[in-house]
Amino acid sequence: MIENPEIVNGLQTSTEIHNYFSTCNTVAEQRNLLVRVIVPNAPESRDRIIKATNSQTAIPPASLRATDRIHRDIEEYLRPFGFYYDRRKNYYKNEGKPVNRIIGIPQMAQATMAVVLKRPDTARARPSSLIKRDEEYLQLFKDTYPIEIYRACARILKKTEEFLNLHTDNLSSGDKNNIKFYIAMVVAREILNKFDPSVSELASLAGKDIDDSFFSSAYALVNTEYRNLGGTDRVAKGSELVTSINQKLSERYLTTLTPSKQIK
Repeated sequence: MIENPEIVNGLQTSTEIHNYFSTCNTVAEQRNLLVRVIVPNAPESRDRIIKATNSQTAIPPASLRATDRIHRDIEEYLRPFGFYYDRRKNYYKNEGKPVNRIIGIPQMAQATMAVVLKRPDTARARPSSLIKRDEEYLQLFKDTYPIEIYRACARILKKTEEFLNLHTDNLSSGDKNNIKFYIAMVVAREILNKFDPSVSELASLAGKDIDDSFFSSAYALVNTEYRNLGGTDRVAKGSELVTSINQKLSERYLTTLTPSKQIK
């Protein structure tokens, strides 16, 4: 007896076979179909099978990375907090989970790039390469990072999107997409009141309440600099905007330090 089988490879073929048997007279059908049944003894085994048997067609980088242990850990960690880490695209959407509580691997990579590595321009410009290239991927998903960092990044990004949708009716969807990673970066710094917070300090934001005033302040700064530079996709994807924002933030934090602590 097989219960709840999952087709790892050949879904399109099996669908066509089903359609054939549903519409044609198959009483005299004598052909046999070879089926291989594998019973994995652990989720890790299942993931390795999926990865090994899907090499004949192009697979999105996120789908191949989804089998890495760290993503299973993130998924399990986030679930009790009401966040659904979509390792398998549209899995939680099909389960009826709220869209604003679902975050996929590409989105998590962008959030981590913006908040932890403080490179919102890269998060906006090259979302697919963050997962595809080992050089950047391994900076974003490290076993040495506290697992809470991913909850912190997810919360800040989702609350940024919520703020932009509720309080910025004059912005186009394109503009919101252009500035949201910059706002997320600024908000994290503003909450901690530090220009260059550490990973452990950022991870501490996982369970903290974040007042809307932080998003209002960050939006005012980012949107002003974004508009001053032209307010285009090219501006959001280039390095000039993050440089300008960093300059404003460094000046702000410099003036709040006592003279003996000011940066020389």
